Amino acid sequence: MSSGSVQSTIAAFGQRIPAPLILIFALAALQVGSGTAKSIMTTDNVFGLNCIRLALGGMILALLLRPRVWEWSRRQWIDVGVLGLAFTAFNVTFYLALIHLPLGLVATVGFLGPLTVSVIGARRFLEFAWPILAFCGVCMLAPLEDDAPVTWSAIGYGLAYACAWAFYILSSARTGRSVQGLDGFVVATCISAVLIFPLATSEIGYFFSSPSLIQMSILVAVLATLPLGLEYISLKRLPPRLFGVLLSLEPAIATITGIILLSEQLTLVSWFAIGVVSAASVGATLTRNAAVTSRQGTPDP
Repeated sequence: MSSGSVQSTIAAFGQRIPAPLILIFALAALQVGSGTAKSIMTTDNVFGLNCIRLALGGMILALLLRPRVWEWSRRQWIDVGVLGLAFTAFNVTFYLALIHLPLGLVATVGFLGPLTVSVIGARRFLEFAWPILAFCGVCMLAPLEDDAPVTWSAIGYGLAYACAWAFYILSSARTGRSVQGLDGFVVATCISAVLIFPLATSEIGYFFSSPSLIQMSILVAVLATLPLGLEYISLKRLPPRLFGVLLSLEPAIATITGIILLSEQLTLVSWFAIGVVSAASVGATLTRNAAVTSRQGTPDP
């Protein structure tokens, strides 16, 4: 089967399924992959697991889709290169945050990134109010006591992940407009693996030290690459603002995954913070849709 027919099949499949459903499935699979990664990862091999995951995912996608990179213009290569940088930052900061925070709180703090993207082009006060509410929810996690379950450094990793996530959303949207199909995402994944490799050379061997680690690493690669590809398909069908706020289920999905797979326990304050951020996301979605509908119904002067 040619790469064109594969991409046509994927595109047709994606068009038949509502974008929100694609996102929900992608988020669930991604969180299972993240939970699996956390179970085999330590502070000493963050880059190693990232490199393996990106390299395996990139090779699988490249062999399946075979992007026609020789037809790209200089502008397209720049867009894909920027996406590769964004994808690198997105993955590294996510895994660093994952080591220091429960899975649900990683998604909660990181969610400030998409919500910040959602205010691009906003005109009404209420459209700005929801991201502010989400920020207040994250502030509830601030360690006010020495024995607090969350440290300032952990919050810092989460905020770095939020910034990288926003960068990834914006660069994905730009690349999706300039490069056909999933080609841009495939090459960006490979670029990201190459960028991380120099930092991972001393760590990769650990994940090939036993059959179980090899199997888990492959599972992480599949459960990380497939959902992000599905998110990329969704992003091509949705504006960045709407895409950002449609991720409102991620904190809840991540929290449930952390409890089931990792036996993570959260404080009452953490649960409340997750609820506030999720509510802010839902509110932002409804407000943005209402604002867009209102502007579309207003005749041009």
